[in-house]
Amino acid sequence: MKKMIYQSLLMFAGLLITVHLNATVYRVNNNPGIDADYESFSAAIADVNPGDTLYLEGSPLSYGNIVFTKPLVVFGPGYFLEENPETQVNKISAKVGSVTFNSGGVGSKIMGLEVQNTTIIKASDISITYCRTKSIEFDPSVSITNIHISRNYIYGNNVGLYYNDSFFINGLMVTNNYIQKNSTSDAVSLNDYVTAVFNNNIFVGDVNAYNSTFSNNIQTYENQGIHNNTYFNNIGSSDQFPADNGNQQYVNMDAVLVGPTGNTTDGQWQLKTGSPAFGAGVDGVDCGIFGEPLPMYCPVCRQFQRFMK
Repeated sequence: MKKMIYQSLLMFAGLLITVHLNATVYRVNNNPGIDADYESFSAAIADVNPGDTLYLEGSPLSYGNIVFTKPLVVFGPGYFLEENPETQVNKISAKVGSVTFNSGGVGSKIMGLEVQNTTIIKASDISITYCRTKSIEFDPSVSITNIHISRNYIYGNNVGLYYNDSFFINGLMVTNNYIQKNSTSDAVSLNDYVTAVFNNNIFVGDVNAYNSTFSNNIQTYENQGIHNNTYFNNIGSSDQFPADNGNQQYVNMDAVLVGPTGNTTDGQWQLKTGSPAFGAGVDGVDCGIFGEPLPMYCPVCRQFQRFMK
């Protein structure tokens, strides 16, 4: 199973490389007095070519709602930068309102953005990594495939991940994310038109999914809707996961995670010394968001750092 996950990730990485080979790179900065290629995302997307790369630089001003109508790669500096001062000199994130991947945006990739509202996916071959967003919703007008959601902090404007329509979504990879519900909704609510792989996530709230595979996840509370899913080496605070295939039930979360005291917002989800999650995943990897093969680490976009140097 681990080999299958690696192969899927490699295939998706190859697709993204194909999208932006020979791409041109542009700077976008809406701070007054800064000499950049563009001052707004809307001006940039109207002008650049499909497959080009945009670097949205940190700013106290929001770049507003952004809509992908062509395939682009967009990088921001990351999130929780002020809590992680060793990350880079400028501690200001690149804030946007909502993000929408329209059908013309097939093959687009975002990394390191702070999305202050909902991220909406309507196209195939989308990658969302190292972003902070209130929720991710699917709203396609046709069936879509190959969606990669990895190393994000999803904190529940409504439901963390949501879909409830009748177009098929296949090849959904959800790996190494923190996914939280709001006070009245689920962390994950996907209907039976979705087939997904959930690997090394932390769920804070109810999880409802169908025909999917769950491995190396930690669920801190609430319930797991078991709808023809398969479960391997997950850890739950109650009986969220079946008591077989390496899953652990009724685990005290105080013994699993370091917790908020003295830690950053993202750092509190690291494993505590002696945690039962160490080496408890498939093939001996750690459970939770810092487990291999795609550990979260510090929520900063390394690609953005390299470019700004």
